[in-house]
Amino acid sequence: MCACTEELALAALDHLLANNTDEIAALVLEPLIQGASGMRFMRAAHVAELCKRCEAVGVLVIFDEVFTGFARTGTLFAAEQVAQFGGQADIICISKGLTGGFMPMAATLTSQAVYDAFLSDHVGHALLHGHSYTANPLGCAAALASLALFDEESTWANIHRIEATHQRWLPTLACHPLIENPRVCGTVAAFELKSSHSQYGSSASQWIRQTFLELGIVVRPLGNTVYWVPPYCTEPETLENAYQTLMHVLQRWGSLIAPGPGSELF
Repeated sequence: MCACTEELALAALDHLLANNTDEIAALVLEPLIQGASGMRFMRAAHVAELCKRCEAVGVLVIFDEVFTGFARTGTLFAAEQVAQFGGQADIICISKGLTGGFMPMAATLTSQAVYDAFLSDHVGHALLHGHSYTANPLGCAAALASLALFDEESTWANIHRIEATHQRWLPTLACHPLIENPRVCGTVAAFELKSSHSQYGSSASQWIRQTFLELGIVVRPLGNTVYWVPPYCTEPETLENAYQTLMHVLQRWGSLIAPGPGSELF
C-alpha cells in the first residue's frame, strides 16, 4: 500500500468515525495481508494507525488472524508486528493454523478489558457462548501437536528459509515484463500476471490454474493474482521448482497475450 493510499484510507476512517461513532461497534480487518480480496498487503505501521484512531473514540478493533496467524507473516501473529508501532487489537480470531488445518478448532482471544466486561455471576451480564466443536478432544489434540512445532528451532528455520527464497526471487519478478506488483510478507509471496481480465473465474484465472496443474503445481489464483503460501515443511528445492515453473508459465502467457487471435481472452 503506497503512502498516498494510506493517507486516503486514514482520512476516510477519520471521517467515518467523526460522523458515526455511536453506530460503530468495531473495525474488523485481516492485519498485514487481506487474503481472499487479492493478497493485498498493508504496512504494520499503517495498521497501527488504524488501531489508534479506533481506540481514541472507543471503537473496538478485531483482527481476523485465521489466515495471517501462526507465522504466515513472519511472526507468530501479525498483531506482534502491529504492536511494535503502538497498535493493539481488542479481539483476535484464530483458526486453521491452530491445528495445522487437520481438525476444526478455533479460538477468540481478547484483551483484559473485553474479558472483564463479560465476567459476571449473573446470567444476564455474562456472554453465554458455545458451539458444536467446543473443546473437541481430537481438535484439541491436533492443536497441541501443531503448537508444539513452533517450539522447535527447525520450524522457524524453515519459515525464515521460505521468506529468504521469496526475497531472492523478488527482483526477478519485479523486472519481468509480464508481472505486476510482486510482494512478500513472511512466508507469503504474491504477484499479478498482466491481464485485462482480472475477475474471479475469468478465462485468465482458469488458464493459470490449469497450466500450473499440468506442470505439477497446484495454485488457486484470485483472478490474475498468483500467490505462494507454502507449508513450513516445504523443502528448498520444492519452492525453487515452483519459481522455475512460473518462468515456464510466463513464457506461455506471453505468447497468449501477444496481439493476435485469442489474445482478447487474456
